[in-house]
Amino acid sequence: MARIAPVTSSNLDPKLLRPLSQVKSGSGTIPNLFSTLANAPVALNGFLSLTKTLSRGRLSVRQREILALAIAQENECQYCLSAHTASSRAAGLSATGALKARGGDSDNPFERARQPSRRTSFVSAVLSQIGILASRGRLGSMTASCWRSWPMSH
Repeated sequence: MARIAPVTSSNLDPKLLRPLSQVKSGSGTIPNLFSTLANAPVALNGFLSLTKTLSRGRLSVRQREILALAIAQENECQYCLSAHTASSRAAGLSATGALKARGGDSDNPFERARQPSRRTSFVSAVLSQIGILASRGRLGSMTASCWRSWPMSH
């Protein structure tokens, strides 16, 4: 059971009709994450703005989904795994590709979330350091080698 009930059409702030309609048109449904965030319009609009801004980055939709799957796996979040497995298919990832991404692997060397010779993934290291990338040591060297080989466009 959800701790915070998602909004329904009967208790939806009219200002959120447009943003939630856009979410629905993009994914065919309104995921619970969005309908729950709609309890606080500022939170929903902020999340949608952040998502839009990040979509303009250098990573392709496919690459972002691969990272999201590896992060969801590391966090052991079943909701995120389910959501990103579905959205990764729309981004062109096969079921096998999604499973490999969850483990930080890929047939494509540029899509690997970790280096195959390392026991600890880059995603795992970043999460354990709460996103603080050290310039020295194991995480710093992993960061440098990952970003040197990461493509800047798809």
